[in-house]
Amino acid sequence: MIFRGIFFSYALTNQYNHRNYQMIAVVINSLIFASVHVDANWEPWIYYTLMGSILGTTYLLAKRDIRMNILVHMGTNLAVFALAAMS
Repeated sequence: MIFRGIFFSYALTNQYNHRNYQMIAVVINSLIFASVHVDANWEPWIYYTLMGSILGTTYLLAKRDIRMNILVHMGTNLAVFALAAMS
């Protein structure tokens, strides 16, 4: 909710709601998302940056409906947990 709901509410006000600003906001948001989720290792940065981009794009495509974003995030976490449990 912080990354999508609050960040995009401030980053994409009416004057900055153009497609170019949305793309820049998704990139910045995904880098912030990765920095919060990753420690000193650089390898997970790729995964978390990609996941942040997917979640940011999903949020915008869902017309800023945070519920869809929450479902995608939960599904991803569930898939990672299931893969870890199987190995």
